[in-house]
Amino acid sequence: MFKVNDTVSIAGTHARKYPGNWTVTKVNPRTYKLTQGSRVVNFDHALVKAALEEGESLASQILAVKRDPNLRAGALVRPHSTRLQMPPGLYVVLKDNYDVVNVVQLGGNADRRYWRLHPSHVEVVHPDTVLAA
Repeated sequence: MFKVNDTVSIAGTHARKYPGNWTVTKVNPRTYKLTQGSRVVNFDHALVKAALEEGESLASQILAVKRDPNLRAGALVRPHSTRLQMPPGLYVVLKDNYDVVNVVQLGGNADRRYWRLHPSHVEVVHPDTVLAA
C-alpha cells in the first residue's frame, strides 16, 4: 500500500493512456488520487504499482497486472473483494477483456444481471473443488 507523496505508475492497459510516474495525493479505501502536473486521476489499488525506474518501458507497465492464467470465458470464479455488493456464490466468466471480466451468477438470477469486475477481484475455482464439496 502506498502513502501520500509516494511516486507510483499505472499498471495494466491503462498505462497507455496514463504513462509515466504519478504522485499519490490522497489514499481512499478503494482508490488512490494521483497527480502528474495538472492531471488528476483516481485509480483502483490493484492498478497502481511502484514507480518506473530510469529506462523502464511502457510494456513493463502493461504486463504488471497479476492475472490467473485460468481466468478465461467459461471459468468458475468466486468474488473475493468484501466491498462488492453481489450475492454470495459461484459465478461464470462470460467475457474477458483483459482489464475487465464480465461474470454472471451460476444458475442465473431473476434480474438477468451480470457484473463487470477487475480480474484482481475474482479468484478462479477449480471444478473438482466444487464437485468434492
